Amino acid sequence: QNLALFHYSDEFEKELDKLTDDMGDRESDLRQQIVSRSFVRYRNLRQRLLNDSDLPAEAGNGLLVANLYFRPAGQVDEGWPVDSPLAAGDLLYTEGSPDGGWQPVRREELQELFAGMSGEARAQWLGRVRIDNQLSIATLELLQENFGKELAKLTARSSYEDEVLHEIRDFRVLAGLRYLINLCRAMGVTSALDPVLSFPLGSNVMSLFELARVYEALTSGLSCNAAASANPGLALIDRIEAADGELIYQSTVSTKRVIDPQTAVAVSDILRNVVKFGTGRAAGKIQLHSTDPSMEKQLADLQLTVPLFGKTGTANRFTNSAFAGLVPGIKGKGDGLLPGADSFVVAAYVGFDDNRPMVRSSTRIAGSSGALPVWIKATQGIILEQNYAGALDIVDMVFAGGSEVPLYYPDVGQIAAPVAVLDGGLLLTPQNDTPDKTQVVTFGKVLAGGEIELGRYFRPYWHNM
Repeated sequence: QNLALFHYSDEFEKELDKLTDDMGDRESDLRQQIVSRSFVRYRNLRQRLLNDSDLPAEAGNGLLVANLYFRPAGQVDEGWPVDSPLAAGDLLYTEGSPDGGWQPVRREELQELFAGMSGEARAQWLGRVRIDNQLSIATLELLQENFGKELAKLTARSSYEDEVLHEIRDFRVLAGLRYLINLCRAMGVTSALDPVLSFPLGSNVMSLFELARVYEALTSGLSCNAAASANPGLALIDRIEAADGELIYQSTVSTKRVIDPQTAVAVSDILRNVVKFGTGRAAGKIQLHSTDPSMEKQLADLQLTVPLFGKTGTANRFTNSAFAGLVPGIKGKGDGLLPGADSFVVAAYVGFDDNRPMVRSSTRIAGSSGALPVWIKATQGIILEQNYAGALDIVDMVFAGGSEVPLYYPDVGQIAAPVAVLDGGLLLTPQNDTPDKTQVVTFGKVLAGGEIELGRYFRPYWHNM
């Protein structure tokens, strides 16, 4: 676990010097911790400890072993002198001043301990010392040995072979960002996109239309095929007819599959849970309505809500807010709703033309308070104008009970997994089941005891096109 926090750099001292006095104490401490977790630094500290521990216990060498501490414990390791206080307990090597009962190691005590040890036992004792209470000397030595083996293996290859490049973290990150940009292109984004680490946080800019196309592809798996379409853009004009009904123009837009069905279902369910439990909860209150007065009266008594999908977006400094989502289409003979090609994707944006922050006094306009109300109005209009109430079998829904129009997903082998709502979506098992739970759509298999073994799934977008 601690290894994941480490970097391999010899620039840590320069980075520490860059820390300025104008930052707060907490931020300064955190940055120092991050920069100091360098394998190169730990390797240097290890060598310094080994050199210092070899010095004889003479007055000129000082009374203490610099930066070495121990904390007594009740357990005495077998084979070590029991009369030495250093024979058991925790060992720490750090450049700071540790709290929590740590005592400095005296040079005389260390030499007395080593005098009664074999070379192997001495190396074992030093291997227990933990640098900064993070990694032990033994772990560092094992890492160094394996680094040497891997380096020898890689240096025997060409510098630009796949096996060499894939071992470089920066290359892997850049490859992932390039993949993300190309995926966006396949989904219809033409705006300039930079391969920066903050990409997933929204540092790149795209149009509202492009955002709608992305949500269309993510939830249905399909995107407009610009190369094969006479009108690849937004079809504002569906068709043009003469006075006698002769067809003069017909918009033709073909589609291509970009996202595989399994991923589309999983992403759709994530967006569904945003509306159920997250920042899009206001959209979960949209009810089914009709332009037919008699049906509207019936619906007013039933108060059936429409299952919707979406996600809020808020820019830094509240310069704009957005909400993009999906109104699922009618399933089969009207027994429910189904996300897919017959759905409606709606994207809403709120912001000033000059990108001023939407802040006044204590008011902050975010995605849920700015764009979402606009999105709700547009969605209500779609549900009404497309006559969802007339296309659905309301009678069957009344007999089935429930307060929401049934929602179905395409059957692509998914399973429903129980998760804790108030515990970060933690996957539940029969042993840790709680009343506060819901189900998410995922992939894997249900074992004999009721536990779920999650599966890993990835299919590059170009395998779908």
